[in-house]
Amino acid sequence: MWINNIFVDVSLSGTVTAYKMPLDEENEAYIMWQENYNSSMHMVEGNRQHLYLFDLDKNFIYEVNTQSGQKIKKTPLLWSGKNVVITPDYYIIQSAKKIYVFPI
Repeated sequence: MWINNIFVDVSLSGTVTAYKMPLDEENEAYIMWQENYNSSMHMVEGNRQHLYLFDLDKNFIYEVNTQSGQKIKKTPLLWSGKNVVITPDYYIIQSAKKIYVFPI
């Protein structure tokens, strides 16, 4: 995912890496931060300030600072989510038979 000249890579092993991509052609990309969650992760959404990552194994949603990689918030889900959508105000989680909507 591209966010304000930052490329975020989420590996299947749970490692999340943010690369800064300079606008000029003379400089190469460099790693801004890297975090290993040791779990299957899926990036749900991102903006200039925050990344939202869904931990598929443990059913958590992590809110992470885009610039530093620091965890801001860890929200546990009480059910297994199949799909997760994040809007500016809500988490929307689809389970096997229901859709849950709750404020961030």
